[in-house]
Amino acid sequence: MNVMIVDDEVLTRTHIKYILENEIPAQFAASPYRLCGEAADGREALARIPACRPDVVLCDMRMPGMDGLALCEALHKTYPQIRFIALSNYDDYDYVRGTLQNGAVDYLLKHRLSAKELTQALSKAQQPSTQAPIAQLNGNNTLVLRQEFLLHLLTGLYTDRQEVEARMQTLGLPLSASRLLPVVMGVDDYRTGNLRSSNLTNYSIVNIVSEILSDQKNGAVCHVERGNYALLFSFAGTFSEKAIGSAIHGALNRISTCMTNFLNLSVSFCIGELYDDFRRLPEAYQTASEQLQNRFYQQPGGIVRL
Repeated sequence: MNVMIVDDEVLTRTHIKYILENEIPAQFAASPYRLCGEAADGREALARIPACRPDVVLCDMRMPGMDGLALCEALHKTYPQIRFIALSNYDDYDYVRGTLQNGAVDYLLKHRLSAKELTQALSKAQQPSTQAPIAQLNGNNTLVLRQEFLLHLLTGLYTDRQEVEARMQTLGLPLSASRLLPVVMGVDDYRTGNLRSSNLTNYSIVNIVSEILSDQKNGAVCHVERGNYALLFSFAGTFSEKAIGSAIHGALNRISTCMTNFLNLSVSFCIGELYDDFRRLPEAYQTASEQLQNRFYQQPGGIVRL
């Protein structure tokens, strides 16, 4: 399989070339992938394609001149047999969605690129052409994109409702832009030294909470900082305060029990205010976060309601 690299950063191209020519061959007796060419932008790539004859193009999304999305669209029309793999940063949502709509087979996060992930993506490119939805793409990449989107939502980065709804749908989040309620979860013994801030611990917490929220089909979670996590619940079709309270407390009690049983951690919660307008979410989250700081003067493992 002939591979072309398109990226305006020399270091990125060098890194990918090293993986293709050294790391992947080291894992196999004979590598099925051959670097056939490289380019610094979309226009240069289009000019070199007739001579390079790539089977797959690995392309950065943000480049001066013709960017990755424009190149993907051009290849989709002119060279539909060439498979496209996007190289993106965690916040390139619009680019990722655009390339998927134009037949991209996968996307890779540049700061997490490895021989294993690149091999998996190239193997996928060898399979019969099918346009995969984002939920079927690399699970680790999707998780990172979801985490970053939720953090941006909590900090007030977005103001357009349609944009928020579109990104929730693209990322497969069971949320709505209306009637969102934040809950802040804090690990009680984080400051005592019993818990080390590690990627594995954060991943385990997020994974367990995500599984519990998936049962309710109206929640999501993200790691914020230093033992604090944000849970978002969506109640677009529920207006009964009793039903909402029952759903939240049921989920929080399950989370608390699982944290104790599986990770030997005690956690506390502060339930924020529910607003119809998602733009008030940062305000609700900040208030709940500040209130949770008082948990150190209370019995650990509790649930505080504003």
